[in-house]
Amino acid sequence: FLAEAQPVIDFYRLVKTDAPSGSMFQNDQHCLLISGLGKDRAATATKLLGESKAKKNEGWLNLGIAGHGSLAKGDAFIAGKIIDDKSEEVFYPPQISHSSLPVSSLCTSSSPVTQYEPGMGYDMEAHAICSVAYKSVTRELVQVIKIVSDNPSNPLESFEPRIATDLISKQL
Repeated sequence: FLAEAQPVIDFYRLVKTDAPSGSMFQNDQHCLLISGLGKDRAATATKLLGESKAKKNEGWLNLGIAGHGSLAKGDAFIAGKIIDDKSEEVFYPPQISHSSLPVSSLCTSSSPVTQYEPGMGYDMEAHAICSVAYKSVTRELVQVIKIVSDNPSNPLESFEPRIATDLISKQL
């Protein structure tokens, strides 16, 4: 997970600080919390962030990698609809600024997905992050941007975690 975070840490010159859950890096304007894989870890880390660092009008960004059924490896997308494989709750993060990035649906899964539906992204954290973050800040301030790490042409089985650093760096 440091592979996904390292480009952000370097770009914003973040410094590691003590955190009871996950690894936290920050500077005067930004705070990054690495939760680890999965919904439970993401929810716990997001709750910690909300209790310790959040201010009412600060933006939250879930940035990471995801599989996708239609987009090319390395493409970035904004999640406009976030579903969960174990919940009926659906989130529609409001798009508050214009971006050239495509908007896509995103399914948060309990386990890695290897069968891709066209037009759908797949991750393992976003739904849990939104469900907790929305308790700390308004929905408009929580955004999810993912970079495609795997797709039907580049299946998950062939993905190497170290590649995440390059994928994120190219999109910063």
